[in-house]
Amino acid sequence: REDGFGLGRLSREEKTEEPVIPTRDREDGFGLGRLSREEKTEEPVIPTRDREDGFGLGRLSREEKPEEPAVPTRDREDGFGLGRFPREEKPEEPEAPAQEELGGTRVPEGLREGSRANLFDDDKPLDDPVPDPEPAAPQRKEVPKKKKHVWKKYKRPSTDLLNTYEDRPTLSNEEVGRNSGIILDTLRRYKIETHIIGVKAGASVTRYDLAMPESGTISNVTRYDEELAVYLQVKGVNMYANPEVRGISVEVPNDKRSTVGLRSVLESEEFRKDSPDALLFALGQDVEGRPVCGNVTEMTHILVAGMTGSGKSIAMHAMLISLLFKYSPEELRLILIDPKQTEFALYEGIPHLMINEIITQAPKAVAALNWAVAEMERRYTLFNEKTRSGIAVSKIDEYNLTLNEDEERLPKILVVVDEFSDLMMTARKEVEERIQRLAQKARAAGIHLVLATQRPDATVITGVIKSNLPTRISLSVDSDLNSRIMLDESGAEKLLGLGDMLIKTTGKPRRAQGAFISAPERQRVINFIRENNETYFDDSVAEAIDKPDGGGQNSFGGDDSVNETYIKALGVVVKRGQASISLIQRSLGIGYNHAGKIIEWMESQGFISSFEGSKARTVLLTKEEYESRYGGMD
Repeated sequence: REDGFGLGRLSREEKTEEPVIPTRDREDGFGLGRLSREEKTEEPVIPTRDREDGFGLGRLSREEKPEEPAVPTRDREDGFGLGRFPREEKPEEPEAPAQEELGGTRVPEGLREGSRANLFDDDKPLDDPVPDPEPAAPQRKEVPKKKKHVWKKYKRPSTDLLNTYEDRPTLSNEEVGRNSGIILDTLRRYKIETHIIGVKAGASVTRYDLAMPESGTISNVTRYDEELAVYLQVKGVNMYANPEVRGISVEVPNDKRSTVGLRSVLESEEFRKDSPDALLFALGQDVEGRPVCGNVTEMTHILVAGMTGSGKSIAMHAMLISLLFKYSPEELRLILIDPKQTEFALYEGIPHLMINEIITQAPKAVAALNWAVAEMERRYTLFNEKTRSGIAVSKIDEYNLTLNEDEERLPKILVVVDEFSDLMMTARKEVEERIQRLAQKARAAGIHLVLATQRPDATVITGVIKSNLPTRISLSVDSDLNSRIMLDESGAEKLLGLGDMLIKTTGKPRRAQGAFISAPERQRVINFIRENNETYFDDSVAEAIDKPDGGGQNSFGGDDSVNETYIKALGVVVKRGQASISLIQRSLGIGYNHAGKIIEWMESQGFISSFEGSKARTVLLTKEEYESRYGGMD
């Protein structure tokens, strides 16, 4: 057929009613069936083609004309590219801003209009490339300047306020001869031949120096210490190698002990010698009768331990009183933590305190340690600023030597904790973390720690505590195990009590008899300091310690995160007398993760005890304390 479609061909003489004519595929572009050569289609499908409207969304017959074909569109050239408009439509010219800046950089005129052609056409170079904005210089946080306080001259107490004690050894020649003979006879029984090369009498023990035996080792001699104690009829004998005398020393308790008064140590040349960076305190006398003083700046941080009757409390008072004798409040400030509420109550109101309070509660103790950490960081920032100004400063004494008229003098801070075991029972994790930070960094900032306990066992003196407090002062303990925990060696279990101590800094421990100061003596000294010196307490320190976040070191985001939900949950815990995640979930209708964070916050602040397996947590915050801090309970 020549109808223009080419759908089939028909012979001129052949009739269509005859038998079926061979068929072939339709040529209508579909190929969906077979069509006889003579068969006519009633409504032949007109071939279609793709629409030329730019969309290609359908098929359009060749003869059909679209009524309103959509005009192809393209991106607007107004610099915004926020829509599409027909190619033939011209956009209205947008009014360009007079001054347009991106991140502080002025946009060139060539890029305000027609920027798409410049940025995306390959054949058109950039008219005026935009330079990258320069990064802003980092802002250094300025340290708030404290108001400088002008101190009056410190009036130190006189040693006349203290009693005088007879501290000379009362050892007789008969006692020395008898003990020397027993020592030599006992060693001969075990085939050890030696002789006495020296005797040194101390306040509580006498040291007998033995020559090295001709045969055998030192350990072969020192292992007979228990046998010597039995024959000498004394509590214990301490035997050790003594390189100073090139022999072996045997320390034997005296029949009568003499008292070493604090006054004799304070009047000694050892204590009177002055050094600008030292922080000296009195300890007592050694075996040879020489005064023994400690230097906090060299000892860094101190751990003191001793069971009941060992003289630990007297040793702590002697340390504090001797510091008050030597240093003014401008040079030294104290933070005293006393969970027993009896040991340090005497020092309330003295000008050396950082806050006008003896801390007795575990939450405030943790907050005080938090403040100490924040103060340490503040001081290091001051050192950094001083170094940037051209004066190299790396520690507190160097900083205080380079002060301007308007700059404050930084006092050294001593944080003293009595009955440290109580804090470890109530807030172990928080206390350990803060002590570790202070012990590792606070020395150069002039902040030092003194921790005392009656229980030197592994649950209190953990590995973290031991590794960060290098100086140990051990008085009498009840077992060899506790001695090894304190000193890493035995010997403290053989001490006589009543101030008999071993001091270990580096190397072998040094034995001394602690200085004694009675309660009336302490009261006279404290009364004199209160009556003759001004008191000044920094209110900002007290406010920081009283905050719920404990001085700004809360790991839960500070004051903003201690919202109403936290306070309500704390009220529920205090009211019920128990703390658990499920209890807070049920009471407040919050999720598990939120309740878990609240429990962690309570633990970090010392309101509840730490997690101890299946054991229930103990609520440490009383109802009265809650109401005084947060108001009444709902």
